[in-house]
Amino acid sequence: MIIIVGQGLLGTLLVWEFIQLGYTSDQLIIIDKPEPQGAWQVGAGIINSISGQAMNTSDRLDEFYPVAVETYERISHLLKQGISNPKSKSKSKIAESFYTDCGLVRCLTHTKQIKRWHNRITNYPQRYQPWLSQESELQLDHRLADLQTYFKEPLLGIVSCTGGWVDMVTLIQKSRNYFKEQGFYKEMVVNATDIQAWQRGENHQGIKANSTDKIILTQGVDGLQANDSVFGEHRSALGEILTLRIENSDVNTILNWGPWLLPINPDKQLYRFGATYQWDWREGLASSDIEQPLKSLKTSQQGRDELEARLQEKTSFDYQVIDHHVGIRPIVRRSQPVFKQVNNQLIAINGLGSKGTLYAPKLAADVVNYILQKQALDCWYNFENTKSP
Repeated sequence: MIIIVGQGLLGTLLVWEFIQLGYTSDQLIIIDKPEPQGAWQVGAGIINSISGQAMNTSDRLDEFYPVAVETYERISHLLKQGISNPKSKSKSKIAESFYTDCGLVRCLTHTKQIKRWHNRITNYPQRYQPWLSQESELQLDHRLADLQTYFKEPLLGIVSCTGGWVDMVTLIQKSRNYFKEQGFYKEMVVNATDIQAWQRGENHQGIKANSTDKIILTQGVDGLQANDSVFGEHRSALGEILTLRIENSDVNTILNWGPWLLPINPDKQLYRFGATYQWDWREGLASSDIEQPLKSLKTSQQGRDELEARLQEKTSFDYQVIDHHVGIRPIVRRSQPVFKQVNNQLIAINGLGSKGTLYAPKLAADVVNYILQKQALDCWYNFENTKSP
């Protein structure tokens, strides 16, 4: 029996891995709290090959990126087919892939960025060239000129690279519907008492447990904030993003000039824009909200003002704010996932942060192989390698 606690992105992908190996609802259950408020509900889902102010490639990008794209396409196909249940409601209105490969353009707005990029591509061409678009210099010149119409000051250059975004909300909601239909899903709040009971092999909370069952905790920030967390100190960051309607825009790729602009439906001129980073969000928590901070989370006027100021500072987009979102990125070390084997039965995984859409698919497959095939787990995930935040 496999018990997974937390149906965020990683929990969802783990369930799909087990299902495709033939697991049934008698052997597998995923549990999530009522009205879940995970980071997936507000995350942009961007997979960015060249990221951050330093314009570095993501760690081990060549290993994780192709697995991520294949996984999101495969799950979309499975839901379309209704898996083994041809009458499943989940097969309707599924996109070709939950991953949209729309590319990403880094807009270079000052000379320091130009120098940094020149240094990167000159000294490490083998690291960067595979992730750059194959556009000609003339095509890039045209693109730069087109983008310039949206910026108040001259752009000094652009870097066009591989990138896209994962529609995590649709992926997780459609998956949840399917899990419910097939009997994999249970809605409840899980605490330490529940986990201890299952470890003792007790039939508890409607779950028939055995002392040999595997329990996998994928609880995101709630797991990091819990009093019994195995991860200790963490450096999770609160973030806010806006959904915009931008009039007369034909931007159909992700733009990044410090903040980012993501076309979620360019035909309807809908975009997401973000994001803020607030590191001290825990300081204002009430004692009753410490273990489940997401339930008290609210958007702030300060966050909206900051985002609008950043958008207006550099660009001349004619926009309307359609929605405002807030979430917490679960981070233990540099948005790199961490794995902790607590005991023979209990596994805890967390810390995917802002790169979860890139790292979660291969991590899920690796964890399943570790559990079922006894394959050694990549030491890159090992929590014991984590330094204090």
